[in-house]
Amino acid sequence: MTLNQPQIKADKVAQKAELNLPRRKANFWLAIITLIYILDQADRYIVSAVLPGIKKEFLLTDASLGLIGSFMFLSMFILVVPCSILVDKWSRKYVITIMVTVWSACTWFTGLAKNYTQLLLARLGVGAGEAGYNPASYALIGAWFPQNQRGSKVGLFTMGQTLGVVLGYGVAGMIAHYWGWRHVFGVFAIPGFILAILTLFAPDYKTKKIEGGINKEEKARIREIFAYILSTRTLWLVFLAQFPAWLWVIGLNIWAPSFLGRTWNLNMAQAGQLIMLSAMFFWPGPWFGGWLSDKLVVGNPKGRITAALICLAIPMLFYSLSLWGGYYKINLIVVVVSLTLAQFFFSGHYSSLITAALDLVPIPFRGSCQGLIVIFSTVGAFISGPFVGALSGKVGLPLALWIAMIVCLGMAMIILLMSYKTYNRDFEKKDTVGKFELEVV
Repeated sequence: MTLNQPQIKADKVAQKAELNLPRRKANFWLAIITLIYILDQADRYIVSAVLPGIKKEFLLTDASLGLIGSFMFLSMFILVVPCSILVDKWSRKYVITIMVTVWSACTWFTGLAKNYTQLLLARLGVGAGEAGYNPASYALIGAWFPQNQRGSKVGLFTMGQTLGVVLGYGVAGMIAHYWGWRHVFGVFAIPGFILAILTLFAPDYKTKKIEGGINKEEKARIREIFAYILSTRTLWLVFLAQFPAWLWVIGLNIWAPSFLGRTWNLNMAQAGQLIMLSAMFFWPGPWFGGWLSDKLVVGNPKGRITAALICLAIPMLFYSLSLWGGYYKINLIVVVVSLTLAQFFFSGHYSSLITAALDLVPIPFRGSCQGLIVIFSTVGAFISGPFVGALSGKVGLPLALWIAMIVCLGMAMIILLMSYKTYNRDFEKKDTVGKFELEVV
């Protein structure tokens, strides 16, 4: 097969997992790390659900509130590359245990903050704890399941994002309304410590390189990791597309409760419950995107990019309807339904691109590669809160969100279209690094 041919040989879409685990065991641990991801996202967004309470207590501006929602991404940006390299060079399950413990402790301390500075520092600690979780988890999923199921399994895990929104907005909003915003952080911190201990028993692996019939343990070398990734153009386009996508979605997630509350005069509990209700219907979106990418990749390596483009194009219509509905204050039910449909399709693009990155990278480099994806997404996420907040001060919140959506999703689609030219070549490139097999540890 030449590099210019779009066809994939039958053995290119592997039907056997790289790590030999019973299916039931693999599915059980997928459920555990997904549960952790739900808690991860809940701990991330509970602060957004209680922004009105924080604003009232500390007398903050919208720009200052937006910084609380996104400040954690600064520490993620700083630590994600070192943590992801640690994933490849040391242990995936131990990195997960450490990360969950740190972010749970800092979630607890958020509720104890006495001033604005302490709030920011506590959220900075939450971001530090989240820095290495996703790279470790995606590396494990790539090993636990065969390539022909990889998209749907990544999608199932990524549903933790949307299910975390259900907890982070809905449950947190109710707790804050009845017992105060500080109690929210204590309630959400405790389960993390329990799950951190449980992860110590998850199946991990050692990577062995096959050379001359001899299997030799392979430890990822930093120079080799970055030499490969830097020379793979398609990966950089996949990474770069995450910047505008996350600039948009994190900005929306931070400001959605305030958007509903201000426009329709809802309290924290009411706004949070509406977001929770919406998330209860759009949470299968990541699985849909992963499933679609598994279908489209058969016979066409670029199928995962196509799936991501579909999941970015469709929601633009529904986002526009919901945000202009807020601007003109149309029926609230119409706005929530439109927002739900938009989030369903949008959430599918991420699992498609994560799986594309797994497909494009040799086994020893997967954690580091996933860490670089987080670098680009966290940059967008970090500036999203104050960006939308500052724009809101000029044109109002509904119009500010709509402008951000059009610019960000349009930019992401243009970047992904550029990747079509090099995808087939880079898909074949990973096989030049060597053949590997995994051993359970």
